[in-house]
Amino acid sequence: MRFLLLFLFLFSTFGSSESQNHLCEQVEIIFVIDSSQATNETFYNNDLKNFVKSISNAFSFVDDVEHGSQDHARFAIASYGDTYHFKFEFLRDETRQGWSSIVDRHMVYKNFGLGAATNGLDIAEQILTIGSKDMNRVVILATSIVTQNDVDDTMTRYIHDLVPVIFGVGFPNISGVNSVAQDNTNMIKIAQNRQDWVYNTIDDALKAKTGITSKIVEAYPCGTVQCSGFIFAVEDTFQSNSSIKNFISSINKSLDSLPKTNNGFQLLVVDDSQLELFPFEPAPGLVDRMNNFWFEPVFTPEAPRLDMLFRDIRSVINQKEFKNYGVVILAETDYIHSQSSTQTEAGRLADTGAQIFVIDISINPQDGGAIFNAITKNQADHIIKGAGLNADQLFAEMQKTLIPTLSGFSC
Repeated sequence: MRFLLLFLFLFSTFGSSESQNHLCEQVEIIFVIDSSQATNETFYNNDLKNFVKSISNAFSFVDDVEHGSQDHARFAIASYGDTYHFKFEFLRDETRQGWSSIVDRHMVYKNFGLGAATNGLDIAEQILTIGSKDMNRVVILATSIVTQNDVDDTMTRYIHDLVPVIFGVGFPNISGVNSVAQDNTNMIKIAQNRQDWVYNTIDDALKAKTGITSKIVEAYPCGTVQCSGFIFAVEDTFQSNSSIKNFISSINKSLDSLPKTNNGFQLLVVDDSQLELFPFEPAPGLVDRMNNFWFEPVFTPEAPRLDMLFRDIRSVINQKEFKNYGVVILAETDYIHSQSSTQTEAGRLADTGAQIFVIDISINPQDGGAIFNAITKNQADHIIKGAGLNADQLFAEMQKTLIPTLSGFSC
């Protein structure tokens, strides 16, 4: 399994300042800035820095809203060049002055070599994977050039899955050439194929009535809250390999019945030693993840780390990003890493109050079914005996209780 490296990051807190009248959108905005050898140093240090500050200052920060309110923006910056040279700031809950200081520190030009827009989008994906708390996501890509290679890169597809709103902004390179302004075809493709989300210059992007802030308000009106989070967890072992394809097929079909507005969908994959957790994303993103994830061919039985899986799902739910949580787990207990710790974590996950369903593909469960009974609070209709079922049979079983329960979520 490809292991997603998690970084250690800190959330800083600062003193309050006087409240002002700013946009109330609850959004996450990542600025992806070209810091390659093609970027003019003075332009980066002045024009691009002021651009980042101008967009940011239109929104509310934590010190502009009541304590505990989420009606504010969160920001991050990724400055990119070649594959090995970049710098970034994580998404964070920040005060206005605190963010201004971060921008001042970050926006000092460094020549990061030969740049490619997808290198910046790659950093943005990592920032979202590690620190995103909201589905109202925005990426603003500022560069002098976007190539067909950027358009065709797999990373562009992943960013399209994760981020519904992507803006492209052109600026002149060190020779004064603005390739985006000359031909914005590739940038439009990066920007979710939305021509109105592409701006030839920074000045165009900052216009009050047609610029970026006005488009964000259209995309995410005030009061757009996160309703339901749907988590789909897959055991990736020898025991489960033959069932994964049918599980994915059934989940894909079930998504047609689940509510999608203001909801997030997440994939988790666990094997015998590690877990890969992707961020919440719109339903098409989940489909893309599942259909393209490389499930390892395994040839010997191994005990999955279900204790780790249950603990991480509980951690996700306890962040309370959504009002409702629905969890669907494909797993078995023919092989158990540690029955005691797995049983304990199952009980703790059950206590979160999430609606949890298990596709149980056990043949000879070592625990006699105790773990899955615990995680579902002994609700027999929340456990589907999936061993030996084909995709159509599994989906038919899901239609009995699982799909009606999850599709009934409302806010």
